Amino acid sequence: MDIQKLETIIKDSSYDDLNIRLFFTKKTSTPIYHTFYVDIGDDVKEQIKDITLQALNDNKEKPQKTYSPIGYYQDYLELANLSDLGHLQEVFDSYYEDEKTKKKKIQEQMDKLSYYSIKFDINTEDGLEEMIIFRKLVKFNKLKYGLTGFVSDNTFHQISENLIGIDGDIDLIYFQSEILVIRHYALEQVFSLRGVYKQKAKETLGVVKNVDKINNFDDFRKDSLNDYRIVRAFAKLNADIDRAERCLQNFEEIVTVNKKFKLQLDLDTSNHKINYNNKDQLIPISQLIRDSFYKSYLGQEDRIDEDA
Repeated sequence: MDIQKLETIIKDSSYDDLNIRLFFTKKTSTPIYHTFYVDIGDDVKEQIKDITLQALNDNKEKPQKTYSPIGYYQDYLELANLSDLGHLQEVFDSYYEDEKTKKKKIQEQMDKLSYYSIKFDINTEDGLEEMIIFRKLVKFNKLKYGLTGFVSDNTFHQISENLIGIDGDIDLIYFQSEILVIRHYALEQVFSLRGVYKQKAKETLGVVKNVDKINNFDDFRKDSLNDYRIVRAFAKLNADIDRAERCLQNFEEIVTVNKKFKLQLDLDTSNHKINYNNKDQLIPISQLIRDSFYKSYLGQEDRIDEDA
């Protein structure tokens, strides 16, 4: 994503060409998204524009790489594949619910809100551009006992309502059909990717089952799907699912890797299979399936690719 271009577009836009709207979203576990639109004054729009420009400026020099479910590299931004976001359309559809209804309900939902988003509709020479930034909600809950308030003119004033904050950070940016991930786990939280990852992991495990190289496979499958580290790894492998089929075919190399890396796997040498006996074997077997073991060309060192 070209953050520099985005920063320039917003900075150079007049208020006639820039429409800024603020939304708060409650996400249920299903997930169902209920998004509430709130009016904001020109002074708030000005502050939102300023903090957004500052956040874009803070991130524009950082390198970008493809989003990985397994983990992230520090000081890198990640680009997510929109086709992997199972609830993307539901998130976008929630912006277009009846605004009057939403305004009536939001006061009752303040303590249940999950995140906020800010939509920038920008008129440019090339037409209308849309940017959406997502950020987790900063909540300032009322004290269970006692008073919450502020001091003005040396007088304490009580605050009876729950407070919410908009800070200067950004978790995700949607622009020109791309999503840039600034805070890694925000993508999973906003778009409820656990279910998506689990389905992809099941598909990967279906391929592994057909290869028929793991004894007690049903136990291996059940334990894999109950370990979210393994679910993430197999979800990523789903993008290169042929590798899951190839990796366990060469039993001689499995024997070699087991010995070199001291995996202590129980191998059925008569039938050229791996015996799955307990959960301690989940990670090494999943690493075999992901073809994580290799020898470096220059250093000739045996290594494990943790990002495979």
